[in-house]
Order: sequence, then C-alpha cells, then structure tokens
Amino acid sequence: MTAIGTLPVLLIPGDHASRPAATAVGSGGLYSCSTHGLIYQTDGATWTTWATLGGDVTAHTGDTTDAHDASAISFVPAGTIAATDVQAAIEEVASEAGGAGATAEVNAAGRVYAYQNWR
Repeated sequence: MTAIGTLPVLLIPGDHASRPAATAVGSGGLYSCSTHGLIYQTDGATWTTWATLGGDVTAHTGDTTDAHDASAISFVPAGTIAATDVQAAIEEVASEAGGAGATAEVNAAGRVYAYQNWR
C-alpha cells in the first residue's frame, strides 16, 4: 500500500499566544483562537482566517447562569450515588434523603449537599 499523503491536524483549540507555527501543522489544519474568536487555517506556510466564531459562542461561554443544564454536566459516582450526571445525582440524593422533606443543593464548586428538613 502506498501512502498518498498525511492528514492535517483537524482542529487545535487555544489562545492566540499558543498558536503553533503554520509550518508545524499540516496543510489544511485548523486552529480555534479563543483570544480573537476566530478559526484559522494553514496552507502549510501561513495562517489565514477561515471562520469567525459567532457571538453565540461568546454569550454561551460567558453565561454563568444558564450555559448548561445540570443533565449535561457529568458526575463521577461516589458513595451510594450511582448517577452519572449532576441532575440525576441531585434527584438521587433528594430521593435517598427522604423525598419531599429533603433538600439538595449544589455549591459553587459543584458539590452536592442534601439534608433532611426536620420538623
């Protein structure tokens, strides 16, 4: 079998300062620049702007209140909690803590806390 060429690196993400030399990436390789919101493509010698990342991407990554649903964030099962996403983990903790009388909270570090509302 004869090789017909090499494949370029398909997409490298990073900031502008970390962008490799255009000659170090195969022709056609793409670099997603978080500094400028651009995707560059190399011809093997120079980088040129290939696409502009829309404002939706910036708005999404800067949204601290609704960028991701809890069901879209992975969770590593621990202790008696078998869930693999945050939403399911919260529901499981609330259920194990006694259902309607229990409260589950997630702190800023992503830790889930549950406690029983004693009357």
